Amino acid sequence: MSSQWSLLVVTAETIRPVALSTARTVTVGQSEANVISLSGPSIASIHCAFSVRDQQVRLELMKGHAGTLLNGIPLSGTTLLHDGDEVSVGTAHILVMRDKPGPDRGVRLIPWDECVERLDEDVQRAGTFRPVAFALVEMPSLNAAAKQALVRRVREEIADINEVAVLAEFSADVLAVLLSEPSAPSLERLQTRLQHVAGARARAVVSVSNAQHFTGNHVLLHAIDTLWPVTPGREFLTQHSLLVRLAERLVDPVKRAVPLMIRGAPGSGRAALARHVASLAGLSPELSPVVMHDVDRLSIDALERGMARFHKQDRSKWLTAAPGFQFAGVQRVVDLPSLASRGNDVLVIASAELARLRSMLGRSRLALTSEAHDALLAWTWPGQTRELLAVINRAAHAALGDEIGSEVFPSRMLNTSTVLPLPGARESAEKRLLLEALARTRWNVSAAAVRLGVPRRTLVYRMARLKMRRPTSS
Repeated sequence: MSSQWSLLVVTAETIRPVALSTARTVTVGQSEANVISLSGPSIASIHCAFSVRDQQVRLELMKGHAGTLLNGIPLSGTTLLHDGDEVSVGTAHILVMRDKPGPDRGVRLIPWDECVERLDEDVQRAGTFRPVAFALVEMPSLNAAAKQALVRRVREEIADINEVAVLAEFSADVLAVLLSEPSAPSLERLQTRLQHVAGARARAVVSVSNAQHFTGNHVLLHAIDTLWPVTPGREFLTQHSLLVRLAERLVDPVKRAVPLMIRGAPGSGRAALARHVASLAGLSPELSPVVMHDVDRLSIDALERGMARFHKQDRSKWLTAAPGFQFAGVQRVVDLPSLASRGNDVLVIASAELARLRSMLGRSRLALTSEAHDALLAWTWPGQTRELLAVINRAAHAALGDEIGSEVFPSRMLNTSTVLPLPGARESAEKRLLLEALARTRWNVSAAAVRLGVPRRTLVYRMARLKMRRPTSS
């Protein structure tokens, strides 16, 4: 099999792959008719074109349009490109990549917790120049046989594009697919083919790591929000939230257009705080603060240029940054505490998200147990609010009955250092084991007994002793 070529287009707003083939020429320019549409004063309507001939990539620069660089050197005319070359057009960068086919790989089904850990590791390792793809396939109306057939079709599709991939159960009705650093053609095919493979009775979404989704939690929550869209104004700032009390103190600086910086971990609610302050101040969209996010990832020169761009506007300039970031161009700095250190904010946010899920899923009696509350409060939440939202979403979809217990939370949250008396610890471990087997068999006691390797009457006895009853469906 011959090698495939692709381009990775990196702009200030997006990072996206573009497949190259002998069947088409990829044009670049300001016109919307181009395959790669870019804007900028030095970019022509049709600026240049990429093509593949005899398994080689050619770049043709249109006559009279200078200013294009190849690996930092000005070029003109037609040039042969090689794997790893970087073409600069205006402020955009286009990376040339050769995707070499590897050996045929099987697609494994792994536990959900392992999938989440692998997603985060892959995103951190890959950075933004080789995206990681994460997909969710929802199949709520399919019977067991149809679900198995769908999983088989997804496996065949992934195997056919010849990429490293794994599958996992997000819940009984949702399948997760993780592709580690797919090539541009493979990613393009996944995005266009997955819904077709899923069929009319299922829904599929694909989330890709990029400059906006640069951690595993970002990618996961983006997939969740795409599959189950949120209502406008989804904020978790209730009267009991620490962020609300903090927002009330920032109304006056916003009205006086004071530049300020909110420092906190990504996902801790920095953007939500900014929006809530603008709402409290009663500002119209034209006068609401200009917010520059994650400025700690910019050079000081780029940050100063961004601030200067809005200098003449009578609007407050807000920056969001990681803890400890310093910048002299602001008059006030607000340090946002981490989610775990904000008292009951964890339960406030979890309750607000669960209320939204109750309405969305049509399960009005869905509720967290006291053990679930304890587990939420005990966890450190390194992924901040985004991680909490992902956990609550997954738990709500995985729960078979009205009660959401801690057993449906990721295993990493349950590895606490609390020392229980031996009888209590043994009973808790046994109950968790039984609940997992029953949940996987949708409370079919006979099937759960087979899974556990015990007679059915033994399982019935243990369930009665532990006061375990089948949850009622809402």
